[in-house]
This record gives sequence, C-alpha cells and structure tokens, in this order.
Amino acid sequence: MAAFNEQTGQLLWRAKLWSREWDSGSTNIATGNGRACMADQLTVGCVEIATGRVLWSYDPAPSALANGETVYDRDTWYYGGPDHKVHAVDPSNGAERWSTDITPGARYSSRIFGVSLHGDTVYATTVRWMSATGVPVVGDLVALNRETGSIYWTYTTPGSKGGFQGRALLTDKLAIVNDAYAHSLVGIDRWSGAEVWRTAKDASGFLSSETTPVLVGDTIFAASSDTQIYAVDANSGSVFWKVRGSGDALGGIDVCPNTLVALEFAGGRPVLVDRKTHRAMPPDGLPPEKNISSRFGVSGNRAYAAGTGGVYAFECD
Repeated sequence: MAAFNEQTGQLLWRAKLWSREWDSGSTNIATGNGRACMADQLTVGCVEIATGRVLWSYDPAPSALANGETVYDRDTWYYGGPDHKVHAVDPSNGAERWSTDITPGARYSSRIFGVSLHGDTVYATTVRWMSATGVPVVGDLVALNRETGSIYWTYTTPGSKGGFQGRALLTDKLAIVNDAYAHSLVGIDRWSGAEVWRTAKDASGFLSSETTPVLVGDTIFAASSDTQIYAVDANSGSVFWKVRGSGDALGGIDVCPNTLVALEFAGGRPVLVDRKTHRAMPPDGLPPEKNISSRFGVSGNRAYAAGTGGVYAFECD
C-alpha cells in the first residue's frame, strides 16, 4: 500500500503488508480514525495513515479472498473472507468482534464481492457457484445485524444465472445491486429482502454493470458492458437516459461534479460524459500509449487513478 501527496503526486510512504511477489487486486482501501485497511488474495491488514506504519496484517491462503469492497465505520472494519464469512474486526489490532458464514453449506466457490452498511445493518453480496463448473450460478444479498452478525434475511437471484459483482448501494428503502450475470440492476427492499424492481433488457441494450455503480441522490450512474453509460431512477429502476461510450465494453464509473468518468472493461481508456448534455468525450491529456487500470477516486475537482507507469491526477469538473 502506498500514499501520495494529492497536490504533487509525491510518494509519502510505502507499507509492506504481504510477502508474496504479486500485484494486489484489492477493490478498495477503507479508511477511518486515521487508519487505512485492505483485504484481497494477498493480505488482510491495516496501516496508520499518517506514517504508513503497519498496525497488523496476515497473509491468507493464495487466491482465497474475493478482492471485494470493504467498509470502515466508527471503530469497526467489515470485510468478506475466504471462508464465505463476513468479518467485523477492530482495525487497530485485527481482533475479531464477530464473523458470520453467509452461505453456510456452500460446496463450491462462494465469493463475497462487497460489504456495505446502513444504520444497524450490514449488507454483503456474493457470486455463488452451484456446481464445480460454475453453472448454474446465483447471487446472494445478505442483511446482518452490525453488532452481532446475526442474519436478518437473504435474497437469492432466481433461475440459474445470477451474481452480484459489487457492493449494495443503499437508500432509505432499497438495497440496489448489480446482477452482472443476468445483465440488470436489482432494487431489493431493505426491510423484507423482497425484489422491488429490475432494469429491463430490450433491443436498445442491457444494463450489465461489472463493478459497483454510483448513487448520487436518487440517480444511479452505471457503465455497462453493452458499451453504454446509464442514468437510472433509484426508486423505480426506470432509465432516465443512456449514451454510448467509446464503442468498447465498459467496466466501471465514477462521478465528478459535472462529469461522469467511465472506464473500459478490465482497464483502458476513460470515457467522459457531460452530466447535463449527456455528450460522451475522450479524456484530455492522457497519451495514447497510457492506460488506466483502477477505479477513480474523486476529491473536489480532481480524479485520481492508477495506470501505466504510476498514479495519475486529472482535472475533474
């Protein structure tokens, strides 16, 4: 893990959390109380933000973790483990507060792709294989008590092809998840676990978001593998508008004050979309031989991302 000055890009510190000579696949770094924590197939651990001092870490079994999104809230860090458990730990020392197996009895791969939090409830998403070949495959959204880890309810995708490849976006009433296998977003009642809406598929396209979309007010912004960028009503799942990007499949999206920043699937070139006019544009200033390989982190009028040769900062209107 490394920290950089956001104004100059100067390296501030580098912390060694894992021993194997592999690149990290961590989806996010969760921060709070002066600490930064990450969980992937190489390490689980936290560092001190001011200095980069490693507070604690351990190396899990190779390729065991899901590289899912984690969440830090108050004095607890929540992450998904290789044992299809959600873990709640003390980020200062790694001491476990509770852990819960959210797919007990799962015989095959059951990856936790994201953990999120709203009020007294933790939400975790999965992609769960029902056979050794991964066919059929389903997705689970599981709601747990944040204090004890006890399960309130579980929603499982219908049919033989479903899976949630990102954390749940949470409104006062709904948990909204990306069913990348069924090519749709799904709105699920946060209290009952019942499906409320699902985005439509038709000749004009399908909304297949490979990573977590972004929720701004009552609007979900999503980049889809059908090459389009979507704005969706979070209350009903109806599409406000959509626009075609660069012509390539899209894998992720982030939001600047007036612009959306979508990225080609598996990394590549960003696509900018004006939020008012819905006009798609190429990025300024990124040389053609350079690519972006991470999601963007937005702070004020700047967007930061990792890519070819290092970390980049972009003006973000």
